[in-house]
Parts: sequence; structure tokens; C-alpha cells
Amino acid sequence: MAQLLLTFDEIADLFHSDAAGARRRVIENQWERRRCTDGLTRVLAPADVAHDFMLDHAAKHESRVASTNEFAGEFDNEFDAAMAALRRVFGSEADNARQGSTVHLYSEAS
Repeated sequence: MAQLLLTFDEIADLFHSDAAGARRRVIENQWERRRCTDGLTRVLAPADVAHDFMLDHAAKHESRVASTNEFAGEFDNEFDAAMAALRRVFGSEADNARQGSTVHLYSEAS
């Protein structure tokens, strides 16, 4: 099962409280805490809290995804639009590299 580590700020946002309220909730429920390499303490969210967080996160960012889809036009989702953009960028770099190597080969043959 996937694990979701949340910061105290994310927990406070989810439960509409302040950071102190989030800390109290974590301590009262005895949720596991971990100090991460970036210096922040994150909490291992139980399955029901992780589910609520993901639904809340998706609802907040739904309008951004919709505007991305409108911008992308023919793409069904944000992932397809991002992949198409990467193909355009890396495809043009690959084409330029191929053209440069082809020119190099023709100049050596002449």
C-alpha cells in the first residue's frame, strides 16, 4: 500500500486548523513522524486521512488541470500534453543532432 507523508502545514490545511492544531492532532492520534532530509518533519498519514488529502488536493487543482487541457487542445489529460511537449523539445534536439552528424559525414566523404 502506498504511503503518504504530509507536512504539518498540509495537515493544518486539510483539517482547517493552524500548525499547532495539526501537531496536537498528530500527537493525540499517535501518527508516526519522520524528519526528512530537507529539514521538515513529515507525518505518515493513515489511509483515511491520505484519501481525504488526495481528494482535497485533486479538487483544489482541478481548475488548473482543466485550463491545461483547454490549452493543450487535442490532449485528453495533463500527462499527454506534457509528453507531447517533451517529444517536441527532445525530438527537435534529436533532429538537430542527426542533421549535424549527417552534414559532418557528407563533408568527410567529399
